[in-house]
Order: sequence, then C-alpha cells, then structure tokens
Amino acid sequence: MLEAFIRSMLGTAGSAVLDYYIEHAVIINTLIFIYFGLILLGRKSYQNMKQALKAELEKASNKTLANRSEKWFQDLLEKQNIDWKSVGQSSSIPFYSPENFFWFFLKNEKSIRKQFSPKRVSAWYQAINEQPSFSPEGEK
Repeated sequence: MLEAFIRSMLGTAGSAVLDYYIEHAVIINTLIFIYFGLILLGRKSYQNMKQALKAELEKASNKTLANRSEKWFQDLLEKQNIDWKSVGQSSSIPFYSPENFFWFFLKNEKSIRKQFSPKRVSAWYQAINEQPSFSPEGEK
C-alpha cells in the first residue's frame, strides 16, 4: 500500500526512476558511498594544506596575524616567498575539497592560490578573534 502511494506521488516518470534505482541499488549506493569517501579525503587534504599555509604565513610574517586586513594578507601572499609547493605537499592525496564544497580540485599551485585567497585567509584570522572567550569563573 505504501509503495502504491509513493508511485502515485511520483507519476510515470518518477516510477520508472524508482524501478531503475531498485534494480541497481547496490551499484548506485556504492558509487555514492565512494564519492562521499573521496570528499572526506579531499577535506582532510584541504585541512592539512590549510595548516601548512598557516605555518608558512607565521614564518613569513614576524607580526601577529590577528586583526589584519584583507589587503595586508594580499600583500603578504604576493610579496613574501610562500612555498606553495610545500603547502601542496602537506598531504599525499592528489586532490582537495574545500569546506562547504562537494567537488574536487587537483592540487597545483594555481588552484591552491585561488582557494587560499587573501579574503579567505583574512576570514580565518577574523573568525579567531570573534569567538567568545571562555571564563571559568563565569560572568560577574
């Protein structure tokens, strides 16, 4: 009875898609599982590259990186010798998937520079300062 209700909601085209899915469910679900597994690997690769870039930025700048403008980060990324190759090699996975993306990018200097834009790097350090501090004594 439930299947008849679902098929009536789907119509003829949706019912055909449902039949196709039922016939090939194992293959389709395996492909979806592999895809999301690759997304998770790509995000791990992205996090490793992000940490490596933060280390490179701290090494290139002798000043604190908090409360800096986007323009300041743009100058730092363009004028300092950031080792983009080592940032890319911080993970052995040949691709990455940035946060909030469900697609992959191949690791090369051009794509890494594009993903780690001054705007995004500036946002990392602005987010650190906007987090409320924890006080063990509580508010007074």
